[in-house]
Amino acid sequence: MVRAPLQDEGMLWSGLVKRGHDREIIGAWPTRSALPRTLWADLLSRARKRIWLAGYTSYFLWTEVPGIREVLRAKTSGGVDVRFLLGDTDSRTTTTREQVEASVLSVSTRIGLTMSELKWIDPRPAVRVTDRHIAMSVWLFDDDLLVATHLADRLGHASPTLHLRRRDPNGIFDQFAAHIEYLWDAAERTQ
Repeated sequence: MVRAPLQDEGMLWSGLVKRGHDREIIGAWPTRSALPRTLWADLLSRARKRIWLAGYTSYFLWTEVPGIREVLRAKTSGGVDVRFLLGDTDSRTTTTREQVEASVLSVSTRIGLTMSELKWIDPRPAVRVTDRHIAMSVWLFDDDLLVATHLADRLGHASPTLHLRRRDPNGIFDQFAAHIEYLWDAAERTQ
């Protein structure tokens, strides 16, 4: 039996092997609500250093991730850097967004519900507010990241969403992580 010489996988599968910064893209969904619920739980449970949740309301986490309060309590108790960057309920941007969405469960209400849930977690995650991330939510779990780009007149669950994993310094992942840090540093601290 004659064997073919071994070939580079990139040569054999050139259309499938990612070589550039796009190799940081692990998955893509047409909407945030299409992400598997298990993905949120998996990313939260695997995080050992940091969980940075920069969603304008991040309200859906309390309904979509079973046991999230206990998970976050264990993470903060274990020394994980858990941060919530939320929207500013008193902002004109928030008021304008509420008019666009015209939802019974307003943006301010969803932010308030998240703030209320966070009060049950001891030690409490760090929380800051700003209105500068209304168009995009970024949730970071160590070297994994989910990013949802909000569409003009749709609710957050209808946002196209990407799953990224850090593979290169200064890649796509690092750009989004730097975005969160920038917004965090400029945001207003809460009680």
